Parts: sequence; C-alpha cells; structure tokens
Amino acid sequence: MKKPKEGKRQRIIVAAIKIFSRNGYHNTKMEDIAAEAEIGKGTIYEYFSSKINLFQSMFEGGLEYYHAKFDTDKMEMLPFNEYIQVLTEAHIKFCLANKELARVLFLEKEAPDKELLEWVINIRSAKIENVRKRILKSIERQEIRSLDSSILSYIIQATMISFGISIIVEDKNLDPEYYAEKYSDIIMNGIGRKGAEMPSGGGV
Repeated sequence: MKKPKEGKRQRIIVAAIKIFSRNGYHNTKMEDIAAEAEIGKGTIYEYFSSKINLFQSMFEGGLEYYHAKFDTDKMEMLPFNEYIQVLTEAHIKFCLANKELARVLFLEKEAPDKELLEWVINIRSAKIENVRKRILKSIERQEIRSLDSSILSYIIQATMISFGISIIVEDKNLDPEYYAEKYSDIIMNGIGRKGAEMPSGGGV
C-alpha cells in the first residue's frame, strides 16, 4: 500500500498533466493544479519547489511511463520491419489510452525557460539518436539497405508525432494494428513502383 504522502504527490502529478495539457505551460497556475488535485496550493510546494520543477518531474515521469511500454531488450532482437511495427503499434496505443499525458509529452511547444527547453530538446534528441543507432544496427545486419540513418530517424520521429496529432488534436481513433502494419510496409518497401521509370529531371 502506498504511503499517503506518495499518494498525494501522485495526485498532484495527475492534476498537473490535466491542467498543463489543457492550458499549456504559461497559462497554467499552481492554484488551478491544486484545485484539480483537491489540495491547498501550499501543499504542492511540499513536493515541488516551483512550477518548472513540477513540469519537469511530470514530464520525466511521463517519459518513463511511455518507455515502460516498450520491451527494449526484446525489440533489439527483432528484425527491423517488426521493430517498426511494434514501435508504431505501441505508440498509437499509448496515445489512445493516455491522451492528456501524450499531449504534454509530444505537443507542448511553449518553452518555460531556456534551461528546461534545452533539457526537453536533449531528451528528444536522445530518443532520435536511439532510433538512429537501431537503424545502423539493421544496416549492419543487412536487413535494410545502406542509407542516411539520420534522415530515416527523423522520418520515423515525425511520423510518430503525426499519429499523435491525429489522435490527440483531431480525436481520430486510429487502428493500432492496421497503421503499424501499413507503416512498416511503407518503410520497408518504399512508395516507388517496381519497374517504373524515374524522371530524368525537372519539377512537377
């Protein structure tokens, strides 16, 4: 059983996710979070020194929860097509089940301050770098052809964000299995038709 103090801290985090996702960082007030958590405003400061500290703790905890949905060791052993499929399916399922948290993790664009912005950028850069390393490993295994690993990692990252926008902003109910399968097929097989002649040059 959780201690009451730990339970109260978690209530603050849950309330913060809801208010930050609705109002954005700059328009969120600590009293709004306190009201949502049904506690006094001063109680928040028993656990978090500032709004920035609360946002960072919430963001970091949310990422840990997100990454916990992936079995990293198992995914490392998968062929690249299956890796992409599992990654995409898990991401879509997470966004569908945790819309408020996903909004904060993937769509929060306002920079609370320079230091926190750099911290968020570093976390997202590390995520892209992990995908890039997985791409390089798949090239070494000859699962995919030799290509620019950085560009492909950005394509994958942008696609995940786009799926999230469809779910969170547009309220679309994407089928995780369908989209994961089709996206993996596009990544592995491309969009060019076999035997089709490529144009010699010029614009569209």
